[in-house]
Order: sequence, then structure tokens, then C-alpha cells
Amino acid sequence: MKVIKKRVKNKNRGNLSYYFWSYLIILVLLSFLGNLCALGIEASQYQTISKEEFRKFQISATCIKRYKKLGRVGCAVFEKKYGPKYGTKAASIIEDMECFPVLEKSEVVYEDSWRNARTYGGKRVHEGTDIMAKKNKRGELSIVSVSDGVVEKIGWLPLGGYRIGVRSNHGVYFYYAHLYSYAKGIEEGAKVHVGQLLGKMGDSGYGEEGTVGKFPVHLHFGIYVSIENEEKSVNPYQMLNYWK
Repeated sequence: MKVIKKRVKNKNRGNLSYYFWSYLIILVLLSFLGNLCALGIEASQYQTISKEEFRKFQISATCIKRYKKLGRVGCAVFEKKYGPKYGTKAASIIEDMECFPVLEKSEVVYEDSWRNARTYGGKRVHEGTDIMAKKNKRGELSIVSVSDGVVEKIGWLPLGGYRIGVRSNHGVYFYYAHLYSYAKGIEEGAKVHVGQLLGKMGDSGYGEEGTVGKFPVHLHFGIYVSIENEEKSVNPYQMLNYWK
């Protein structure tokens, strides 16, 4: 009887241990999935255009100048070159973006870093251009809206820090991240116009709300368009060059 009781006791201990570790593993997995969902700018909603797609959607300096010369008629030119799926979107980006996103142009530098590898929050690619402050001081440089439109998103994201997303008149989503502060009156649903102050450049992000100092002061500027019901990232580099 003693031997049987001992075996039963050991078996119960084994069951308790099994349930404990199973419960712990489930909690860890749920926590990981929750953090993963919260990391991106809306990670499940936005995607980066593939290299194959981008070849069809190359917004070159020549294309920008040609469209600016032709006006909205240039949309037909793009549709002929890229096809209707990409041509209209390319035209919308060029038409809606009407200025550089940093007021003090001479105080910043940038390079083409679209699709470069990133590791914070998991393996991913860079979905924009980082416009770096020459003087690494948060709160000094002014971030302005590159388009007319409506503030669609505002607030904190672990990756983007304090960010603003503006939807333009032709449906382009312009994304401004790592801000230091927001301008007065900038809130979800507010209408904005080209050149309007959105906030100040900062270094917020890569952590819980209020995290700063994880990287140099800069603006992460992104452009997204809807293709086949999916928001996809487009390289902003040539558009920035045009307005610099």
C-alpha cells in the first residue's frame, strides 16, 4: 500500500508539473503574439512592395518631372507604362506630395534605405526613408505635411514612437514617425494642408510609450498606397529628392 500511495503521489506531482509548464508556455506564446501584433505600424495591415512589383512601380526622377509637366493627364502615361494597377497610384503619389516633410531642409541628410534590413521586433525590411538631423537635438526641426488630407492615425507605436499618418485626397497614406511632439490641433480626423506643421522631429520609439534615445534624432518618412485591398510601402527617396 505504501508503494502504491508513493507512486500515486509521484504521478500527481508529475501531472502538476506538466500542467504548470504547459500553462507557462501558453502564457509566453500569447505574450509574444501580442507584442508581435503591436510592433509594426499596423504590421498586419501594411506590406512592402516586392522587388518584382517595384520594377513595375519605379517612380524615377524622370517620371516625376514628366508628370509635373503633363499634370493629371500624365496619369494616362503612367497607366500605359505601368498598367492601371500601378499607374494610377504612381500618379496619385506625385500629384499629392507637394513639399519636403522637414521645413529646415538644409539641416538634414538622408539616403536611399528602403528595403534595408532591420532587426528590432524581428527580421523585417525598412519601409521608408530616414531623414537625419545634422544636429542630434530632439524638438528643434519642424515636420510639415507634404499633402492636403486628413489625419488618420496618431499616437504611440513601439516601432514608430510618436507618429502621424495622413491620408491624402487621392488615398495615399503619408507616415511620419519618431516625433518629439505634436503641433496644436493635430488630432485624429483633423484636416491638414500642404506645409502645415505636424510636430517636431525626435527620437521616440523602440519601446514602451515615452521611450527615447535608442537611435539618433530623425524623421522616418513612409509612403503607402492601396493595391488589391492591401496597403503597400513605396520608396519615398526620389520624391524627397524632387522636393529637396
